[in-house]
Amino acid sequence: MFDHHHTATDLWSIALHQAGHATVASRLGLPVLSIDIRGGSDGLDGWCRVDYSRARPSGWVTVLMSGWAAEEAISGARAESRPHVGSETDVIAEALAKVSAGERQLLIATATQQAQRLVRLHRGVVIGLAQVLLDEAVMTGSEWDTVIIRLDGERLFEALGDAATAILRKAI
Repeated sequence: MFDHHHTATDLWSIALHQAGHATVASRLGLPVLSIDIRGGSDGLDGWCRVDYSRARPSGWVTVLMSGWAAEEAISGARAESRPHVGSETDVIAEALAKVSAGERQLLIATATQQAQRLVRLHRGVVIGLAQVLLDEAVMTGSEWDTVIIRLDGERLFEALGDAATAILRKAI
């Protein structure tokens, strides 16, 4: 569990994690609406809002697995995480409920491999987006007691390398 003092390593891990989700979602053609990272006395947490309305279960689970894939591929390990309402575990369970029991194990294995492959393929975008997230950070207090990061709109699409489609996505 994170304590209320956030280190640069903690923040980098969460930024990588959220950048992994956003990069893979955008590469699968799923609109990324925003990325938020918040930290306070109860620890750091992040959310990548993706429009899953047109996603198949395989795409949904691939995006969800890509946060962990990004941490492992780029930093070599996953940061300790803490559960929250609407956590990836909850969303993965919801996505898996849409497929038959026999397909679940194959879906998870395939989605994990796809997430790892896409993160490796777009490693530079993941790292670049994570850096943009850190550049957007508003930190207060000693040792970053409070962290606020929000990235959306044109800035998010530019960071993902999708500036040309940003206007189209906003119109949808």
